[in-house]
Amino acid sequence: ERIKMKKKITVISLLILLATISAMVSVQGSLNQRRKFSPGSKNPLPLMETWKKIIDRSGVDYCGSVEQTSDGGYVIFAERPGTGWIFKLDPEGNQVWEMTYGGSGYDGFCDGHQTNDGGYIAVGFTDSYSGNLDVYLVKTDDKGLVEWSKYFGDSLNDCGGMSVQQTTDGGYILVGMNGEEAWLIKTDPQGNERWNQTYLDGTKSRGISVQQTSDGGFIIAGCGFLNGERWHDALLIKTDADGKEEWRNTYGGTKIDEAYSVLQTSDDGYIVHGDSDSFGGSWLIRT
Repeated sequence: ERIKMKKKITVISLLILLATISAMVSVQGSLNQRRKFSPGSKNPLPLMETWKKIIDRSGVDYCGSVEQTSDGGYVIFAERPGTGWIFKLDPEGNQVWEMTYGGSGYDGFCDGHQTNDGGYIAVGFTDSYSGNLDVYLVKTDDKGLVEWSKYFGDSLNDCGGMSVQQTTDGGYILVGMNGEEAWLIKTDPQGNERWNQTYLDGTKSRGISVQQTSDGGFIIAGCGFLNGERWHDALLIKTDADGKEEWRNTYGGTKIDEAYSVLQTSDDGYIVHGDSDSFGGSWLIRT
């Protein structure tokens, strides 16, 4: 179903997402004077709200990601509704600009980031162009104006992009799904495809997060599940610089377990976050 093209996470409403931003705060000096804390204290400083904003926009179906920008403000990537949506805020949470993207069909963003030139890159899904559901990649300037957009698809399968990152060569790496397979696509700085790889070993798979690794390769987090089975495991796939699989591991129990994000650690291991029904809630995996 098309909803599977969206990140398989607990859907975060826009209000909750902004409340998360408001929790990134400083503590009043008088409180610091009354209570003494050390960096290794078992009693961490409490978080105190500095501001909260409500963005009154009807029909925001899905908030894909949010990050702080180089000017100290914030940017949100989302779907609203049936269109890709980018919303820029200043450091106090006031609107700077908002833009929608896509055609006459079903479009949306699942992830996005500020780029090295101060603009933005966003990835998601669209059926406005080929008639099928495709991966949708949009590059904008710092004001949200489109510099270029691309779509990648397969005439036989529904596809969607879940995660994007700018790579060290100025291009982009994106991961998602092509039918029942995790799909990794590498582009140049203008969004032109350099290569793509799918990953199938007898099970269905979905790529949800991707990061470039210190060796120039890539690490993919997602989930894999057997044909005809309801349960699936968290999935981690390591590739070389050309997207060729080097190894994979699955993690989980007898219920639904998924990985939503992955980062390489300073010792070249990985930290993975996801949800686990087998073990009862949100979980971290350290490899």
